[in-house]
Amino acid sequence: MKVVHNEDKPEDRVRLAIFKIVKNNEVIEISKKYTQKDLGDSTPFSIFCQEMDECPCFYALYDCHFETESHVEKDELIFITWTSDAGAIKNKMLYSSSKEQLKKCFQGVKHTMQLNDRSDWSKKTIAEKLQDKNSLRVAKIDNVPI
Repeated sequence: MKVVHNEDKPEDRVRLAIFKIVKNNEVIEISKKYTQKDLGDSTPFSIFCQEMDECPCFYALYDCHFETESHVEKDELIFITWTSDAGAIKNKMLYSSSKEQLKKCFQGVKHTMQLNDRSDWSKKTIAEKLQDKNSLRVAKIDNVPI
């Protein structure tokens, strides 16, 4: 998801991918993917919020674009596990026990987030996670001020 070739168009870049456990809980497959073009005026952040409302458990890869207070633009890949507190215990255990194996399949993941409640997902939380490894102050995420 992270590899961008010079000939690739920025609007074709995948910004958010949702993965779900399917087929009798034996297979993890991509459920949805959103390119920059698919997002239109939306942001990956807002699409993720919609996905949280629709499904109690899933994994996501989020190509997070952000700008620091010193106006440096960066993008980093975040691997997210969403297991809602309201979800079935069996599903939460299944997603929690599978996440490390799935994460190993992806190259370039710089950050990992575990979300269990809707309040865990905020731009402030993302900024704090990005700042942990970068020692930079994040001013904007997806061109939206924090």
